[in-house]
Amino acid sequence: MLRVCGLATFLLLFLAQCVSSVQQRTLQEERARILAVRNNLQQLSLIMPGIYTNTPQHQAAPDDFYHIIMKLYRIWPDRDDGAWFYIEQAQFEVQDQPYRQRVYRLTRGERDTLISQVYTFYDPKPYTGKGEQADFWKTQRPAQLIEKEGCAVYLTRKANGLYTGGTRKNTCFSKMAGAAYAESVVTIGLDEFTSLDQGYDQEGKQVWGSEKGAYRFVPYVLEE
Repeated sequence: MLRVCGLATFLLLFLAQCVSSVQQRTLQEERARILAVRNNLQQLSLIMPGIYTNTPQHQAAPDDFYHIIMKLYRIWPDRDDGAWFYIEQAQFEVQDQPYRQRVYRLTRGERDTLISQVYTFYDPKPYTGKGEQADFWKTQRPAQLIEKEGCAVYLTRKANGLYTGGTRKNTCFSKMAGAAYAESVVTIGLDEFTSLDQGYDQEGKQVWGSEKGAYRFVPYVLEE
């Protein structure tokens, strides 16, 4: 009986290692495929979708960074007017109550610049949890969105392969917490997704947003 249990345990460990090896190979192959894409717009469109958390950052500094989960999905893949994405951000403990819901439209700008235009909803509630539902998005149209004019993020790919950039200064108007305008700085890569959003009043004093630097997100693996 002990030998059987020992053998079963060994086989389970062996199978787990095999699955892990297969997953690692698949992941490495996918990474290589994405890195081989030379078109910046296409490459970033492959990098962006995913589910991310800042769990390591929150655990290291819980008083400075909330525990956030970010879900980013590609939508309307057949449209030829850019790459479209739906994003939800929520406190990790209440993922069904996102505090931010946006649509991003990624297009080409001048030279090698990519532009991520930002859109909001007249009513975001019907979109909650719908990121993966392709049939739902087939019933929706960009005309139903509200563009946040002046809040587009301008990105360029650096020598290290990261896409970095931010909003134009003093163009993204905001009334949140007494702000006059908002600024965003973003870095996107295969292994990192950082975001720093801050609001400033008329005198340039920060009135909302992180005071300890950017939120640093890493891929999140959902438990089956």
